[in-house]
Amino acid sequence: DTFYLHKEGSPAPPQRFRPQDTAASFQANFTMNPVTSAHGGTYRCYSSRSTSPYLLSHPSDPVEFVVSASLPQDYTLGNLIRMVVAALILLVLGVLLFQARPSLRGPREQQEVNAEDNKPTFQ
Repeated sequence: DTFYLHKEGSPAPPQRFRPQDTAASFQANFTMNPVTSAHGGTYRCYSSRSTSPYLLSHPSDPVEFVVSASLPQDYTLGNLIRMVVAALILLVLGVLLFQARPSLRGPREQQEVNAEDNKPTFQ
């Protein structure tokens, strides 16, 4: 015996299940991995005998398959905190670079500045 699981309105071929154990020929387990929202819908099961594989049984009662997604998490507050911390770090680095700016001049430039300060003034 073979079982078929078909989603109503779907152009896709039905899933097929052939039980290995003939004693369990009255039930079938179908798997869907990974499940997405596209799997949601109404399903019906059909069966056929091995003696007449093209003759399907009447459809089973419909089974509604509902896929609910978990709600997306809101990362707004966490992202805001990270951005503020990053901005503060950049601000501190900018202040440190600005304060270190005069010491970045070479020793010759520093001597010229000092030499100009020591020029005698005439009155």
